[in-house]
Amino acid sequence: MNKSVYLISHSTGGSMTLFFLSQRPQFWKDQYIHSWISLSGNRAGEVDNIQSLIEGFPAPFIPYEVIQTWDAFAWRLPNPKVYGSDRNIFETPSRNYTTSDSEKLLYDIDAKGLSFVYPQVSLILGSFPAPNVNTYCFYGTHLSTPIGYRSRSGQFPK
Repeated sequence: MNKSVYLISHSTGGSMTLFFLSQRPQFWKDQYIHSWISLSGNRAGEVDNIQSLIEGFPAPFIPYEVIQTWDAFAWRLPNPKVYGSDRNIFETPSRNYTTSDSEKLLYDIDAKGLSFVYPQVSLILGSFPAPNVNTYCFYGTHLSTPIGYRSRSGQFPK
């Protein structure tokens, strides 16, 4: 069958769909993709994913020890190209972590495997071209969203 389809993605699936589309030639997309519908895509990452890395997702159903092994979670951290490189995302009495410090933050919260994957994954996300298909983005509004986290003790909560 040579029919075009609607692609539907949600959350991190948006980044994965964008990666998929970046790997296809335009003639293929013209023939097989009618439109892409992105539901709450997190192309630029989200600050609230830091909480998931420290406490679990959604806390405590999937333990943080498991989350910290998912390389796709590196796609979910705030992207410095969008948020700015000096945006504070986690503060302690002795250190402020900015979006540029995500690799160090991952290492310090004991997500060492993810800290090694993050540099390569963050480069991939920042280099995706426009999908060049009809794209519809749906997202929530008027929702409370964290802009950063603070630890008064200097310890990362578990």
